[in-house]
Formats: sequence, C-alpha cells, structure tokens
Amino acid sequence: IRALGEDDHGLDAVEASATVEMLLEVLPPRERRIVELRYMQGMTQSRIAELVGVSQVQVSRLLRSSLAKMRSSLSDVDGSCAV
Repeated sequence: IRALGEDDHGLDAVEASATVEMLLEVLPPRERRIVELRYMQGMTQSRIAELVGVSQVQVSRLLRSSLAKMRSSLSDVDGSCAV
C-alpha cells in the first residue's frame, strides 16, 4: 500500500512521455523521424543517414536543430526548460 503523498514514478513516466509526444509534434515529419530513430530506437547517426538519405553530418545538424526547437516549445509552454 502506498502512502498518501508518495511520489508515483509511473505517473511521472506517463507525463514525461506525453510531453515528449507533444514536443515532437512541433517538428516537421523528417526531423521527427530522425529524433525518433535516434532517441527512441537507439540508432546511430550513420544508420539514420543511410535510411533518410542524407549525410551523417546533416543528421547531426538536424538533431541539434530539432532538440533546440523542442526546448523552445517546452519553454513556451511552461516557462522553463527541462529537456
């Protein structure tokens, strides 16, 4: 039995997942796919480059740009940056 007021880590995970999904929606489809392949499927930048048809350097740049967009969107939503 859980104590009243105890942190629910499962709820935290659900909230984090919902936040990530919301932030991914701000990205164009190609950038979203690249972020999902890298961080959700654990692919290397080189493998992503092969799949998407761009250079590994371009994948790196797109990831950096995409994460910046996501951070900015998070800041816009709650006034802080937690990504």
